[in-house]
Amino acid sequence: MFRSVSVKTGTFEIFCVISGQCIPLPVAMSSPILLWIARVRLEELERLKNRSKLTYLIDGWEDILKRSLYGSVAAGVGQYPTILALDDMTGNRATAEGIMNATERAMRDMDLLDGMKFIAITTDNPTVMQAMRKKFQAKYFWVLVSTIFSSRR
Repeated sequence: MFRSVSVKTGTFEIFCVISGQCIPLPVAMSSPILLWIARVRLEELERLKNRSKLTYLIDGWEDILKRSLYGSVAAGVGQYPTILALDDMTGNRATAEGIMNATERAMRDMDLLDGMKFIAITTDNPTVMQAMRKKFQAKYFWVLVSTIFSSRR
């Protein structure tokens, strides 16, 4: 997500926002909101270093502009959840491989790719998520898999 970010000195080589789009140094430096996002992201990275026994949650939806979005969150008991990523997968097929790639990107960007801080993954239950959970469990065999069934009215 970030490359050579230093909020204290205010220097950036490249700043990549949650959507994955990278912004050059002069633009990032001129935007207070981008500096705030960088500070919050670094605080979240630091907070995650001291956490364990996390549950990984991922869900997808379509927004009002008809974009296909997938959000990833790390949550623990008695702790505030941490947003790992928000991926715009518009134009890509929602495949288990694509969602697994988004998962690994989210985990890598937050220094969690080894998966050792996770004890569970929870998703909803469409066929694509069932296949993704199998891929996840094959790679991270110690992680418990669970499903949320929602009722829409």
